[in-house]
Amino acid sequence: MDATLLSDTADLATANAEQWRSSPDLALDAVWLARHKLRPEELLIAAFGLVVAQIHDADLVNLGVVLDGSSGTLHSLQLTTSPSQDLVQLCREIGRQTRRRSSDPAAEAFDARLTITHSRRAIPAAVPAASGLALELVLDGLRVSEIAITYDDRITAPALLEWLERGFLRAIASIPNCCVSKDIEWLAQDEYDRIVYQWNATSAPYAYEQCLHWLFEAQARRTPDAVALEIDGQALSYHELERRSRQLACELRNRGVDCDVLVPLCAERSLAMVVGILGILRAGGAYVPIDPRFPADYNARVVEDSAPRLIVTESRWQAHMASFGLPVLLIDELPVAGEPAFCMRLGRPEGLACVMHTSGSTGVPKGTLLEHRALLNNLFWLQEHWPLSAGEAVLQKTPFTFDVSIKEFLWPLCFGGRLVLAQAGKHLDIPYLGKLIQQHHVAVAHFVPSILQAFVALPGVGACTSLRLVMCGAEVLPPELVSRFFAVLEAKLLHLYGPTEAAISVTGWECDPRSEPLRAVPLGRPMANVQIHVLNRAQRPVPPGVSGELYIGGIALARGYLRQPGLTEQCFVVDPFGVPGSVGRLYRSGDRARYTADGVIEFLGRFDQQVKIRGARVEPGEIENTLRKHPALARVAVTVRADRNGQKRLVAYVVGRAGPAPGPADLHQFCRAKLPGYMMPSAFVDLAQLPLLANGKVDYGALPNLT
Repeated sequence: MDATLLSDTADLATANAEQWRSSPDLALDAVWLARHKLRPEELLIAAFGLVVAQIHDADLVNLGVVLDGSSGTLHSLQLTTSPSQDLVQLCREIGRQTRRRSSDPAAEAFDARLTITHSRRAIPAAVPAASGLALELVLDGLRVSEIAITYDDRITAPALLEWLERGFLRAIASIPNCCVSKDIEWLAQDEYDRIVYQWNATSAPYAYEQCLHWLFEAQARRTPDAVALEIDGQALSYHELERRSRQLACELRNRGVDCDVLVPLCAERSLAMVVGILGILRAGGAYVPIDPRFPADYNARVVEDSAPRLIVTESRWQAHMASFGLPVLLIDELPVAGEPAFCMRLGRPEGLACVMHTSGSTGVPKGTLLEHRALLNNLFWLQEHWPLSAGEAVLQKTPFTFDVSIKEFLWPLCFGGRLVLAQAGKHLDIPYLGKLIQQHHVAVAHFVPSILQAFVALPGVGACTSLRLVMCGAEVLPPELVSRFFAVLEAKLLHLYGPTEAAISVTGWECDPRSEPLRAVPLGRPMANVQIHVLNRAQRPVPPGVSGELYIGGIALARGYLRQPGLTEQCFVVDPFGVPGSVGRLYRSGDRARYTADGVIEFLGRFDQQVKIRGARVEPGEIENTLRKHPALARVAVTVRADRNGQKRLVAYVVGRAGPAPGPADLHQFCRAKLPGYMMPSAFVDLAQLPLLANGKVDYGALPNLT
């Protein structure tokens, strides 16, 4: 795959300007201007500001404006925009700002610059790197006789200029009718069709009329004697794994488990964990992962949310689970001898396979409902493009409370591979993982970028010659890490993106060791039977180079959130596009993205404060809500800081209720009883007060850095 990626302005020290001209012969609306006692310049500035706001998908834009080329006086303007913008008020505010003394332009970082002149003059030779985009208008009375756009081709895609001109002209034309920033139509019909339909032409004839465990059952019949999984010197054949999981499924059926019945599974990485997952699926139920190392309060909320009939676990966790007051079924105490009853092909393709709980800003974990066909889509896509051969080993190391683990467990077991389990608690032990890969000849592994960085730095990592495919996701993948990867390993590197609400991953990008270094590793293109839309705040498609929110459609979507219909309705919205393969809904990811000129998707960050630490999705708000319950704390703010090695870590800033806040040991113990380990702050900073914005909210940008 090839793409021209757009860089961030901060990466550029100098500007490389090019020019583009047109003669629109545009006449302004004299009647409307006279009625509202406005100057043509104010109208043009307003139109340009609204278009720049569209490009940046922002509520606030900073413009540098020269009202007459002959005077050269630069005004610094700050425009607040919204879909319901009152254009008259905006123009009048512009008039007030331009009449004030201008600030020193050297101190400004403009989103764009605008020059309005009443006589022709030379176009500026370069654009300041701080803006990357400048527009010059020649105004003859009420007629715009010339438009010149100067831009930095390393910041702005050349194809964007045509859309910029169209948006600007349509903004001016629609100003007398108001509702400008919402109603600007950026795309011509052919462009709309290409972005919405051609780039989402992902239909693939996958066999969705089956369940995940049906594939495993068929594989066990084909290769009963092949090794299915290994851990710590133990192994199970496909036949034995099929028999044990069928035995558990039969017992669960006897206890009332059927389609869409939620069954909490409490286990650490072991043979029993795999038997438990398959047994619950084969009974027709959906497993709900419970990590016994998580705090009891957290697990209690997950169990209560599931409203289960029973809990499946191992003997060593029986006492731990007994506190919930539910019947407990022990995997390792099922009879070993004898052949269990027939229990095959139960379940429905549209039924639930599992419920994954992720961090929620309300302080309560939210359960995402994942169906068989959504997960099948991911596995079919992987097997189509990077097929597993018989007996090839896949490393399973991701905690099973995270959705990536589903792929690690079921891809090999559904297609004849060999599942190699890391020992419990050792999924972050890099030297151990390196030895495990070599000893078991692992072919496929998944790493989050922060762990991959440590892995490629492992002495002797080049001896992991069995690796042929490394999947990477859940965090931003730095280009320099890609270079280091290919310097020490000959495997393929696949960058994957996808929230839990869209069944593991929805886009892919295979990194190319022969390509020029990229400024950013893209998300890639949508995988089979998935649609990706980049939309503005009015939920309309934006052209390449313009940022917007990433929406996901197609069969990969989750059913919604467990017992949270309001949140489901808020996050899963009606799909207005009707792309072939659409399921009628789109998921609002909350991620900021943009298309490149050839349809590759680039990630730009989060719209909210949600972050990922070592691949785990974390809402700092949930940690804040937990800490606020400490009786000795008055205010709390949690954010992410990078340590000296560039690794992300959570830092909690606290203010004591009466005097200094409790010490780090006290706060750490308090959090440990209520939060899982991946959500624990690594540092607690005692402040006299938190920095606040004018509206009383915490100014996270002003929180002190750690030294």
